[in-house]
Amino acid sequence: MEKLARKAFTRPREHLTPSWYLPRLGPVIQLVEVIIIQILSLPALVVVLMAGILYKLGPVACIVLSLWRLWQHDYCNTACDDNKANLVPALNMFYCLVIGQGVLFFIWWLMDVSVMSVMVLFREECQLPEKWGSITILGYLYDIRAKCWRDPTSIDGMNLINYAVDLVDSESQKDYLSGARMLDNFIKLEADVRPLLLPSRPKIQKLIDTLGWRSSNRELREVVARIVAYLAGDIHLSQFPGAIHCISSLLDTTLPYWNNQQGPSHVTVSESKKDADGARERFISLAKEIEEYRGRRVAGFGKKKSIFVLKGTEDNKVKKFRNQGGNTPQDGVDSSTHHGSKGDGWNELILQGLTILERLVFDQHNCNDICNTPGLLPKIMAPLYSETLIQDINANLWADVVNGSLKVVHRLIRAPEWIGRSDLVHKICSNEHALSNLERILYQGKNDGTELQMRAIEILTELVTDSSANLSTETKENLIRKQEE
Repeated sequence: MEKLARKAFTRPREHLTPSWYLPRLGPVIQLVEVIIIQILSLPALVVVLMAGILYKLGPVACIVLSLWRLWQHDYCNTACDDNKANLVPALNMFYCLVIGQGVLFFIWWLMDVSVMSVMVLFREECQLPEKWGSITILGYLYDIRAKCWRDPTSIDGMNLINYAVDLVDSESQKDYLSGARMLDNFIKLEADVRPLLLPSRPKIQKLIDTLGWRSSNRELREVVARIVAYLAGDIHLSQFPGAIHCISSLLDTTLPYWNNQQGPSHVTVSESKKDADGARERFISLAKEIEEYRGRRVAGFGKKKSIFVLKGTEDNKVKKFRNQGGNTPQDGVDSSTHHGSKGDGWNELILQGLTILERLVFDQHNCNDICNTPGLLPKIMAPLYSETLIQDINANLWADVVNGSLKVVHRLIRAPEWIGRSDLVHKICSNEHALSNLERILYQGKNDGTELQMRAIEILTELVTDSSANLSTETKENLIRKQEE
């Protein structure tokens, strides 16, 4: 009996309640516990609410009470004696000080509130997206105010673009992303940020290193990839250690096992067909995965689309590529891939990676670095060697990748004499699938295949005019016939 009583008092629910009741009583007991906790927290909630009300309405109450006391002016019920002769002027001064403090508080409050309207107007003027633009502008305004308090001369010449460039050096990834977003937005608005970024090699190195951060924020990699693509025409790979490997990582962002297959050995233009076939299969697999993902999104969200379009005038194109080896838009890089608007997710990174490579090859030393990087050429030329290229380009996302790949190939074989160029030309001419794919692209019946046809014509034209290329007569006749159409 004593044992039963001891168990009942120590663990009553376990020994007095039948075990089959416990599963049913569990939700009820949890509900009762939640209600008890909420009831016990009510006093604390009331205290917090009262504190908030006093904080908001306290200055108003102080001003009202002070005005009322000054109006009444009945500090003494009867005539004040000599001991209280100074009470009246002291109270008058006290109430006036309270009123002055309240007025200053409201002025400060109005100035603080006005920051919001200034922020909205500033964001609209800078054409920043509403999603993150307001927070960024607010941070900029607070930063300017803090610097002005410390040293007013420190804000001379300070503007939003300089602020964005400064954020690139930030150790905080959040601030880094904010600065990269702003720079990307200003580049889209055709602001020239090259003079602010190019003189600082550490900034460029950090931007390039970010491309290789596979575990980092994907949005950060996309934004930085667009910035690097914008600067690529002025970048010399030899000045930035590991840059080409970071850029190469953009072409295999969804294929982590690719890096495990890259050995330390030195591979030149004449890399084995096995590597090329492997890269081709990976590209095909990637394109199909992206297309399936896009299909699931369309099925889940109806006709909702996310389209990113950026077009520039011909004069702006000339300005963009004035340092990239071309005197006219035809000689420059097509800016349609600069922001990779047709792709999303990892496909965006691949398109930007190809754009970066396309602009890097204006320098012959960059061409050597690209072709001497293990595994990079097979990634670039994988679509050209694909046995199912014509079927795969029916998917728009795959067509974008093919177009970007052909642009890079064309730039490589068109670039001035550099070590390995003749080997690359020979490699293309001796590959049956490469020539077959180029010829079949020429006769694509799709209206949206015109751009790919132009890429194929450009490559075949370069091969025909190259004395080391050994093209068949039939291929040359097909090219001439297509150009006459």
